[in-house]
Amino acid sequence: MITSFLKVNVPPGKMKDAVQTVNSILGWTCAQPGCISMAFYEDTNQPGTMMIFEEWENWPSLEKHIQSDSYRSILELMELSSEQPEIKFYSVADTKGMEVIERLRG
Repeated sequence: MITSFLKVNVPPGKMKDAVQTVNSILGWTCAQPGCISMAFYEDTNQPGTMMIFEEWENWPSLEKHIQSDSYRSILELMELSSEQPEIKFYSVADTKGMEVIERLRG
């Protein structure tokens, strides 16, 4: 699994536009082959800071997404950022869930 993390600092007065931009591609992105999920959040401790998380089955699916016309909206959002945007891609080899807590807290 591949995860993508993007953090942008949206200037005052531009958050509504930024949210509309992300909302405009959210459903389309989630419907793409290989997309597991996409979500965005505003940091409650830092107003104007938006974070977007995506999960993809594999690199080829993510690469196709990045090359899509729809991804231009993400690039425009990055350009809107009042500070250097932070973007990271993680390759996840193993995922665990509640079983870890149950084993450790048993």
